[in-house]
Amino acid sequence: MTALLRPKPEDGAEEPSASVRVPSLPDVAAQARELGLRRVELVAWRDLDHPEAGGSEIHADRIATHWARAGLEVRLTTSRTPGAPAEVTRGGYRARRVAGRYAVFPRVAMENLLGPPAERDALVEIWNGMPFLSPLWASGPHLVFLHHVHAELWRMVLPRGLAAIGEAFERRVAPRLYRRSVLVTLSSSSRAEIVERLGLRPEQVRVVPPGVDERFSPGGARHPHPLVVAVGRLVPVKRFDRLIDVLVQLKAQHPTLEAELLGEGWARPALEARIAAAGAGAWLRLPGRVDDDALLDAYRRAWVLAAPS
Repeated sequence: MTALLRPKPEDGAEEPSASVRVPSLPDVAAQARELGLRRVELVAWRDLDHPEAGGSEIHADRIATHWARAGLEVRLTTSRTPGAPAEVTRGGYRARRVAGRYAVFPRVAMENLLGPPAERDALVEIWNGMPFLSPLWASGPHLVFLHHVHAELWRMVLPRGLAAIGEAFERRVAPRLYRRSVLVTLSSSSRAEIVERLGLRPEQVRVVPPGVDERFSPGGARHPHPLVVAVGRLVPVKRFDRLIDVLVQLKAQHPTLEAELLGEGWARPALEARIAAAGAGAWLRLPGRVDDDALLDAYRRAWVLAAPS
């Protein structure tokens, strides 16, 4: 974990060059063990099996898997997944599903405040919209993964009253509780957003860019006709509805245009209706959630990758 906590350059300073040696996973695990960090717990809203899992859940799974392979004992505590067991082991780590969609937040806090001492040496909170408020109950070393500020996204997924509460809590209440925490985010732009919108100190937000899986490499053949590919959960915040409207307009200028919107989510019926209303069903496809091989093939066939989120 020391690699996750490497010093962040001051504002305006350049990131370390590619020639700077990055510790290997075994090195990081060995350093963690020397510090007495053998058992690590992650707390997250959802895990990889949840039907609404997205990029945050994939990131958590990859981190947990790599740490487990490096020799650390890793546990993920999260909400229940419909139709799935209360516990599951994957990638060398254990996922423990303790409560429902919203009850998981108070349940985790109560477990730590009122239950026996937690069997962990370090904690990672994944702050995805609603925080777990770990600074109030976590003992020992802990850090926070925060990929982005939800801001106006609250209004896109919740009724007006609940959205106002969520947005106010994120911007006014939570930052006061996390002012002494170390936060890890994925990009300099996300760091700037967190500092600006949440009022946190720049030095407490570290940037650790995500890696690229080796399978994502050049290869295959480009599609014979112009192909636009977009990947993500089919939910309003991804704005696939806007992308569909733009693609329909482009089709008039490029008659051979095709498009694939890969992913699954509760907004699928609305998007299907939008495609049908535009008469675009023959060339604008919703293949659903695909496996890794099909995803790689789509990336390689694409002429354009669109990210309207």
